[in-house]
Amino acid sequence: KVLSFVSGWASYGAFVAIIPWEAIQITDVLGYLFPGLKAGNPLYSVMGSDIYATTIVIGLICSYLMYSLNMKGLSSAAKVQRILCFVLVGSGILGAAAAIIGGNIQNLKPLYDVSDLAIYGEGLKQVSHKSFFGGAFAIVAQAAFFLAGFETIPQGVEDAGGDVKSVGKTVVLSVCLAC
Repeated sequence: KVLSFVSGWASYGAFVAIIPWEAIQITDVLGYLFPGLKAGNPLYSVMGSDIYATTIVIGLICSYLMYSLNMKGLSSAAKVQRILCFVLVGSGILGAAAAIIGGNIQNLKPLYDVSDLAIYGEGLKQVSHKSFFGGAFAIVAQAAFFLAGFETIPQGVEDAGGDVKSVGKTVVLSVCLAC
């Protein structure tokens, strides 16, 4: 009982901790696609990063949409996830094909560089990595956030009343595909 209590609260803490990060990241991703989102005067600044009204509004809207989707139930969330999964896999295949056809191995160096002030601003300039290992470790440090959703596979199977025996294979396959 104690172990399940601790693991349940740890899982809850992980979900609560990742929500603000996701709300911020969606506005960053949209800011790359639509640079005008971060135009104008910032409302305030946190640790060298400017905060704009549009990014707050977009983060709140996306958070509300995720909340609404989860309140509708598992079948609605599963439909949206299925569509987004196909979009993600299609984008990955398209990106891999473009990299194979027109890519250059020199574009990988440095592996992780945040020195471009136009993208990252002044606040992250000091964390740029110039070696392969520095960049690799910086990315590995974020892996916990990227893997946070894989525990939803067994939860979804259980909620849907599916075959519990295939959960292990599904989780392993999902992690391999994500890697």
